[in-house]
Amino acid sequence: MTEVKINDKITLCNADCMEVMAMYPNGYFDLALIDPPYRDDKDCKGTIRTAGNKQSSLAFGGRPTKEYWDELMRVSKHQIVFGANNYGIPFKGYIVWDKTNIPDRFSMSKCELASVDDKLSTVGKICHFSSSPRRGTRIHPTQKPVDLYLWILDNYAKVGWKVIDTHLGSGSSAIASNEFGCGEFVGIEIGEDFFNATVDRLTKYNESM
Repeated sequence: MTEVKINDKITLCNADCMEVMAMYPNGYFDLALIDPPYRDDKDCKGTIRTAGNKQSSLAFGGRPTKEYWDELMRVSKHQIVFGANNYGIPFKGYIVWDKTNIPDRFSMSKCELASVDDKLSTVGKICHFSSSPRRGTRIHPTQKPVDLYLWILDNYAKVGWKVIDTHLGSGSSAIASNEFGCGEFVGIEIGEDFFNATVDRLTKYNESM
């Protein structure tokens, strides 16, 4: 495992998320804010797996297992999960992200769904953000905008909360957590190329603060 401290609040880990989560006690994190892959590696085809910095599909680690969900629920008090409709997770509260730059008739999804655990909310909300990066360039094929994560934290989190992202990707969740005022952020990325690109992004972000 490789661990990089961006600042006194942000820690990034290049490792299997199961290995990292095992290091923390029950309920250590106030919020798990995650965007896991919803296909197994063997099912991933097309350009989505060769976008960004051309990392192979193995960097995505495949669809989360039951063991993953059990461990995630153990270490976190609350969970917001992008793509929860693909995992059979029961939920009442949800977020619909309307991608404002995607035409209605385009083949790419116009929106994405995230579940909100019922201890946080049992209602649905819609937010509207472009999927194009407003800050910097795209370094990950499923990269989400910082402003989307800021909106989520503003609506569901509290300043000082400890946040974990087990599938860090481009690091947008780390930037948003830092700007929102979270007390601690731990981001985990299994793909070495993605991890290095994200460390570079977060280092430059931190230096600009």
